[in-house]
Amino acid sequence: MRILIFDRNQASSRYASTLISQPGSLTDTFSDADNALRSLKMFCPDVFIISTRVLCEKHCALIRHCRKQGHRMPVVVTATESSKALRIAAFEAGADDIVSGEIEPEEFVARVSALVRLTQAHSQNRIALPPYELDISSKQLTKDGTEVELTSFEYIVAECLMKKNGKVVTRDEIMNQLYSDSDLRNPAVINVLICRLKKKLCQGSGFQIKSIRRLGYIFRPQ
Repeated sequence: MRILIFDRNQASSRYASTLISQPGSLTDTFSDADNALRSLKMFCPDVFIISTRVLCEKHCALIRHCRKQGHRMPVVVTATESSKALRIAAFEAGADDIVSGEIEPEEFVARVSALVRLTQAHSQNRIALPPYELDISSKQLTKDGTEVELTSFEYIVAECLMKKNGKVVTRDEIMNQLYSDSDLRNPAVINVLICRLKKKLCQGSGFQIKSIRRLGYIFRPQ
């Protein structure tokens, strides 16, 4: 389990310390909010822990920013002191759990593990490439939470590219997804669809669709 911890005082709570000590855990700890947000995109952790003595509005803002960037991993807050109003604000911002009472560290680990299992089960039908999120079950692509309007063929090509993010998707692979009947296949259609998707997906998103001569296409960060 990869864990990212934001702890401004670099003094993680006993809950986070117990989680870190679990076999197979890989942990990155940051005291700066901007570095933590950049690392969320870089490392794609299984869980994001915000560890603090006193829960405040800045923590809620950090959670909102995390969710606005499209991150779907569980966000768990550990706070020694917190008001009811701020706990509600943190949940509304996107927190999945807030540990503020005196529970045993073992229970904390169990709660985090349960959240990770639920998220991973749900994410099997989703591909998150912030600012994009592809919902395979509903055949819907969103950018920063807003649906990107695609034709059925455009969606098929987008799904092929995003499923293999950073890897080459051959023209044959795309063609097989577009047409089950080989007699109906028209190679020129792929050129048109790729051109449309470059306009819809690559402007101001930080991603590009790169053509690899005689091989196919790659969807990857610029």
